[in-house]
Amino acid sequence: MKKLTLVLAIVLAAAPLVGCKHKLKTDSLEGVIKTQLKKNGLDGSVTCPKDVEAKAGGTFDCSGKANDKAIVVSVTQKDDKGNVTIVLKTIDGKTPGEYAAAAAADTAHPEAAAAAASAAAPSEGAAEEE
Repeated sequence: MKKLTLVLAIVLAAAPLVGCKHKLKTDSLEGVIKTQLKKNGLDGSVTCPKDVEAKAGGTFDCSGKANDKAIVVSVTQKDDKGNVTIVLKTIDGKTPGEYAAAAAADTAHPEAAAAAASAAAPSEGAAEEE
């Protein structure tokens, strides 16, 4: 079983993720998240809302699957220029900590506990505006 970890170390320039209509290009953000999933040994992707205004303090969730587990990634906009913080919110409906505890109890997959425990760290990056 591949480890279920998500440490999104996203450091991007704001310009490519920001468009002229002051909307985030969430399709580009989806690609960035998918790339980060892959870098962390996970096969998966997410879908983000399509009509998100670039707004400091704005938040939204992207949902999808990673290694056949349902995931939700929370995105918080740091400013109106597309800079965001991304945090793994849930794995199969549990917080990363709850998932790690449940995985630790599953002696058949002890590596899942350590992997999930490292998944809750927020990361910062940029999302495009349309």
